Amino acid sequence: MTDIKTIGLTGGIACGKSSVSKLLAQNGIEVINADELAHQTITLNGPAYEEVLKEFGRRILKQSGEIDRRKLGAIIFADPKARKRLESIIHPVVRTDIMRAIAEAKTKGFSCLVVEIQLLFEVGWECLFDRIWVVSSSIEKQVTRLQKRDQLTEEMARTRIAAQLPLAYKEERADVVIYNDEGLLELANQVQQVIKSELIQ
Repeated sequence: MTDIKTIGLTGGIACGKSSVSKLLAQNGIEVINADELAHQTITLNGPAYEEVLKEFGRRILKQSGEIDRRKLGAIIFADPKARKRLESIIHPVVRTDIMRAIAEAKTKGFSCLVVEIQLLFEVGWECLFDRIWVVSSSIEKQVTRLQKRDQLTEEMARTRIAAQLPLAYKEERADVVIYNDEGLLELANQVQQVIKSELIQ
């Protein structure tokens, strides 16, 4: 087992965390996505499926019996208490999965592991990582990307952004801030610089 540097990658919704994750992976860096882990917990046979269904009822189901994430998302973004109830079910499972992934990465001899977590600060998981990287962008870019990505109205996009901690709060607490307002080429250049300064010994 070897020492490993763990990175928590976070930022605002629709700021480009996934793009940064892809760029890191293209550079041979191991990346896992906490949202994907969360989605797995509520699949038909997932460890949180029954509890989520008990909490929110059959209105969130597709005909197949799978949980419809769009329906569930509409409920929790409109009701902070509902979001907290969902998080209380899912987050303990995801945290356990992250700790398992870190342990496995150590066993495999990886020098670093990046974990992309949308709500890292909101759930207080900074302590799990050696370094925190935040991906940031202007509110205008966020709104435009979110509207396009999720087929939302501007009002719906702004509501989802407002439901999260302000980007300024996250930037203040980050070890590294990656700005994503100028396109993919500039983003790739920044990621290369961060890799050199943070990960190459």
